[in-house]
Amino acid sequence: MGIFEIIKDFDSQLLLYINGNHSTLWDYVMFTYTYKLTWVVFYAILFYHLYKFYGKKMLLIIPMIALTILVTDQMCNLIKYSVARPRPGHDPVIGSLVNIFYKKGGRFGFVSAHAANSFALAILIYKYVKNKTFLYYMSLWAMIVGFSRIYLGVHYPGDVLCGSILGIGIGFLMYRLSIYLEKYVPMTGSQSLEKSRMSNHQLNGVFSSLRWMLGLPIFIVFCYVMKDLL
Repeated sequence: MGIFEIIKDFDSQLLLYINGNHSTLWDYVMFTYTYKLTWVVFYAILFYHLYKFYGKKMLLIIPMIALTILVTDQMCNLIKYSVARPRPGHDPVIGSLVNIFYKKGGRFGFVSAHAANSFALAILIYKYVKNKTFLYYMSLWAMIVGFSRIYLGVHYPGDVLCGSILGIGIGFLMYRLSIYLEKYVPMTGSQSLEKSRMSNHQLNGVFSSLRWMLGLPIFIVFCYVMKDLL
């Protein structure tokens, strides 16, 4: 057995182990983290706090964030259809063994766009605020999202790992593009993005919102399950 086959077999076994150890509570928790509406609320709260600090500079930041998502999605789709690795639920070998809570997803899964986007935005926004505590929270969010994709059976661990690496690279590249474009964007404020930095005190509201968003899905689902048990 070659090295590629060994890695592929390990990837499949790790997926089946994580996906197989599921429960009703964690099924709903992981689905909540991967649900698009959760993302919308999460980033809307984050953008609100960033706007209070950056003001008119958001005229550049928001388009760059949108461009990052677009580039990441297109790169992931290009790789998916080039590599053509089936998602676990579509895999003819292990597909019948995978627990699918919601849906199988599209035909191909390498690489994970959820993981790539989560890490791309985590790095890009971190480079704007330059605060290590913020990076900790955003990395935690990205890792939970990535893990949820494995748990729900829509991606192999390798899909998520490679998607995360791709996202980190895109995040850094888009930040450098932001710095280059800043001088051409009017009304973006006096302090450059490269020099701006937010302190823990300035980010207190953001940290509170991030803790709330990270913990809320677990709390809601726990209350829902306990209601049925009592």
